[in-house]
Amino acid sequence: MLGRSGLFRVTNVEKRRQNPLDVREWFDKCQDKRFVGPGPKDVDRALDRGSKAAKERAAKAAADMTRQKAERREKLAAAKKRKELRESMTGAGSQVGKEEQEDEHVKDEEEQINSQSQQDPSADDVPALGHSPHSSTESDPQARTPESQGLDPFYETFDPKTAWLPHETQPDDYTPEACSNMEKKFWKSLLTREPSWYGADLQGSLFADKSTPWNVSCLPNLLNRCALTKKLPGVNSPYLYFGMYGATFAWHVEDMDLFSINYIHFGAPKFWYAVPQRHADRFEHTLAGYFPQDAQRCDQFLRHKSFTMSPTQLANDKIPVNMLVHHQNEYVITYPRGYHAGFNMGFNCAESINFALESWLELGKRAKVCECVEHSVRINVDEMLAERELAEVIEEVRTETKPRKRKAEGETHTPKSRKIRIVQHDDTPTEPVELNLEEHETTLPVNGLDYRTRKIKIAKEPKTVIVKEPTSYPCLFCPSLSTEDLRPVFDPTETVKAHSQSLDKSTIMAHHSCALGIPEVGIQDIEVDGVPVLHIVGADRIEAARWKLKCSSCLDKKLRTTGAKVQCTKVRHSFTSFTVTDE
Repeated sequence: MLGRSGLFRVTNVEKRRQNPLDVREWFDKCQDKRFVGPGPKDVDRALDRGSKAAKERAAKAAADMTRQKAERREKLAAAKKRKELRESMTGAGSQVGKEEQEDEHVKDEEEQINSQSQQDPSADDVPALGHSPHSSTESDPQARTPESQGLDPFYETFDPKTAWLPHETQPDDYTPEACSNMEKKFWKSLLTREPSWYGADLQGSLFADKSTPWNVSCLPNLLNRCALTKKLPGVNSPYLYFGMYGATFAWHVEDMDLFSINYIHFGAPKFWYAVPQRHADRFEHTLAGYFPQDAQRCDQFLRHKSFTMSPTQLANDKIPVNMLVHHQNEYVITYPRGYHAGFNMGFNCAESINFALESWLELGKRAKVCECVEHSVRINVDEMLAERELAEVIEEVRTETKPRKRKAEGETHTPKSRKIRIVQHDDTPTEPVELNLEEHETTLPVNGLDYRTRKIKIAKEPKTVIVKEPTSYPCLFCPSLSTEDLRPVFDPTETVKAHSQSLDKSTIMAHHSCALGIPEVGIQDIEVDGVPVLHIVGADRIEAARWKLKCSSCLDKKLRTTGAKVQCTKVRHSFTSFTVTDE
């Protein structure tokens, strides 16, 4: 764990992969003084220095120190008297030698008391940072199996529900206030204590009975119903996690943005942090700013589970963080795109698995994977859904198909008479007619059964052909069906008439509003039978390229090429075109 100011980089060193520790060895390691963390009562003593109880403890410690000093002075005075007596006596060498040994013992006790008196009895016991002998697998005990040495007596008396508790501590002592104080102590000593071990990602389950409610190992969900072709450890098969004090899991979301469920079978609580889903993008952007090189190398760098940020630092960046204390026999569920992190408060064992609901499908299609490693979990949602549909169809066919009765040996099949109701084309039913259907000889067996198929040809009623009349568009310039605001086109040429989609080619019409939007076209009063009538002029001056443009807003491919289109003149090299009037 490296870092400062609330930002840390976690480096996971894999150990004993081929020879993992058993429960007893893991419990013994958690009880090692280098890995033991503070209990809820210990933290209270360290933090509440101004309380009445803390002052009484300090006074008692001072009185004990005064008493120890007085006893030391008495021993020194007694030793001095014995020395003077030895000098005055002669011929008692053996007795003198014995007394000298006692004097040396007294001096050793004096030095030990002096060293203890120089220490603050209320100070925290923080081990010096140095090389751990557990960094080498050669110094660790080898895991043993019950088959080789039998059942260890340790398991006969071991109670996992209470054995992990500190001295004179009960599970009820882990109150929200006490756990909050332990959390503060965790962040203060993060870089000074011995690096913790974490027995993570162990395949298996502690749920023996599959019928147990909320059994994590066989939780009904979309991943199980879709019958994935292979097992994905931790995704659709459970993982076990053995923790100790300070064992952390860095900020991350689940693979493929799935749901997750975590259950503590026994042991100390877990302290969880969670960022609300709606702040996931801002959380990613914030951490990318603190770790720019990692974010540049991989846009999914948070899936590496190697970056930790304190909730205080996140609060300074205006990112809300929810906190939760997870006790034994309790479940914690995380949601897609919900970043979470945390640490263990002592020896415990948890089981976790991913799951999916119908609401995850769209998120799963958009989920990204880390390309840095080959073992990244990838789920093709479309393929998974296709497998589910196929399985449902097969199951439906199996339930609807009834088993046929097999014939006894030597039994010959005889054609049976059946009554068939013939229906005329006018849907008038007739009386049933009894017919003797002869078998059609064939050498092909049907589903392995020895009987012949019957085929009856039924005359089919001829299909009615529906002929759609072509749609007439009254306007020359647009595909609108509106007949309002139409003006006649003056002296249209054959080329103009060819572009018209109107069934009546005798009079070519166009909307007044459409004519105003086309540059080559104008509006002019022309006398007809002595009466001035507004006409649209200049239609023959429209360039051929304008007729060939396609409208970008029309969904119908045929309508895209209908009429004359215009383009934006304010943007250079604009290739987007539209019909003058879009409805």
